[in-house]
Amino acid sequence: MVNKKGKKVKIIIIIAIVLILLVFLLFPRKYQLLDGGSTGYRGFMYIYSIEDRCSFVSLNGDYYYEKGTVITILGIEIYNGTEVDTSQTAIGHHSPEAEKVDELLESFYESQRFAQELT
Repeated sequence: MVNKKGKKVKIIIIIAIVLILLVFLLFPRKYQLLDGGSTGYRGFMYIYSIEDRCSFVSLNGDYYYEKGTVITILGIEIYNGTEVDTSQTAIGHHSPEAEKVDELLESFYESQRFAQELT
């Protein structure tokens, strides 16, 4: 009778250990990169990672947006759905409205500099 109880306790302990390991292995930790807004999820010990990329990429001196998803398992990239949007540059591309605001601000700062020089 005591022998059966010992086996049950061992089985319960083994099941508990396996469940704890599964929790660590399967539930990811979220992290964010400072490369433009990329977000990632990694499993315990980097067994797998999923990255939702939204970053800047330099091509021929211009910066463009890279968007998409990358999935790696055990360090091997199994899916790469990223695309570089070359239709417009990420830095230095302004709408006409933004250009007007820039011109107004520049003229305001010039008038302030002129006023300081007079005093």
